[in-house]
Amino acid sequence: MARHSFNNGRAVFTSQHDQKKEVLRSGSLEVLSRLEGFLRALPSGAYARSLSEQGSTIGDHMRHIANHYDLILGALEGKQSRIDLIARNRMDRIATDHREALRRVQSYRERIEGMEMPDLERLLYVRDQDDMHSDPQELPQCAGALMREKLSQHSIHHLAVMYQMAIQLDKGFRYAASHTNAFSTPAQPQARTPK
Repeated sequence: MARHSFNNGRAVFTSQHDQKKEVLRSGSLEVLSRLEGFLRALPSGAYARSLSEQGSTIGDHMRHIANHYDLILGALEGKQSRIDLIARNRMDRIATDHREALRRVQSYRERIEGMEMPDLERLLYVRDQDDMHSDPQELPQCAGALMREKLSQHSIHHLAVMYQMAIQLDKGFRYAASHTNAFSTPAQPQARTPK
C-alpha cells in the first residue's frame, strides 16, 4: 500500500514511485468510468448489432477490452507472470449481453480500487503479435507500461471506435461525457521538482 500523509485533504506520497502508482490507478479508473458511461448511454439495440454482415459489433470490441482486463489484472494481482493475448478466452456472452459488459466494467473498477498496486518495474512476459501476418512473440514488459498501454490507451482506442459505431447505428446517439475530450488518454500530472 502506498504510504502517504494528508495535507489539507490531499495525499502526499512518500516517493515518486508511489505517486506514479496512484496516477496509473486513477487513470485506469477514469477509463473504466468512461466505458461505463458509454455503455449506460448506448441504446439497447445497438450493442450487438453490426454495421455490415461480416462487421464487428460494439459488443465484439467490448469483449476484446474485457479479455485484456481479465488477463492483465490477473497478472498485476500476482496470479501469473505470463500473459498470452493471442490464446485468450473469447467470452462470447460479453459480446452479446450489454448488461454483462456493464457488470464486468464495474467489477474491473472494484478490483483496481481494491488492489495493492504492483511494482511498476516488475517484468511480465506478454505473448502477442503486431498484426495477423506476423509471428507471435513473447516479450518482457514492465507492469506500469502494460497497465498504461494495454489497459488505458488500448481501451480508449476501442472506446473511440465503439462511439463511432454507435453514431452510425443510431444517428441520434450522443455520449455526453463530462470530459473535454472523452477519448483522449487521461492527463498525466507532471512531476514537481522539490523547492
